[in-house]
Amino acid sequence: DRGRTAVAISSGGWHTCAILDNGAVSCWGRGDFGQIGNGYNFNTTTPTPTNSLGISNGIYNKAIGISSGLWHTCVALDNGESKCWGHGGYGQLGNGATTDSYQPTITLSLGTGRTVENISVGPAHTCALLDDGSVSCWGYGQYGQIGNGATIDTSSPTQVSSFGNNRTAVALSAGEQH
Repeated sequence: DRGRTAVAISSGGWHTCAILDNGAVSCWGRGDFGQIGNGYNFNTTTPTPTNSLGISNGIYNKAIGISSGLWHTCVALDNGESKCWGHGGYGQLGNGATTDSYQPTITLSLGTGRTVENISVGPAHTCALLDDGSVSCWGYGQYGQIGNGATIDTSSPTQVSSFGNNRTAVALSAGEQH
């Protein structure tokens, strides 16, 4: 998008994505798993707009948070949803599948009435901070990254176990195996 400026940026393993001042997203770098989000699996050396983030109530959705993993990227949207694209082999796109997506795809339900406040991506898992201070995670879970007491992968958002009585999250950050 010519004439736009970046307001947030996130770099993954071999790609980078930015939220632009109009809420759209552009990505560049390695694209073999769909990391660019433009519908193709080609590398690009210049910022390339992702496909649409969707429309809610007749208005284009805007990205308000972004995080890139090894081969995927996820955004929190102004309508409270999240979308992800790129490598999905461990379920890290949260769309119920374990396949790659070359364009932004909506995350499955995060719970009745729940909305995404922020999102953080590890190499192959994703976590979302929700409006009630709870956290949901999905993707690679072999080391307990999902936070639900299990050590298995999941392709749909899974509520993190309790933080304790009267405790909620206010921020989150996903790491390599945690």
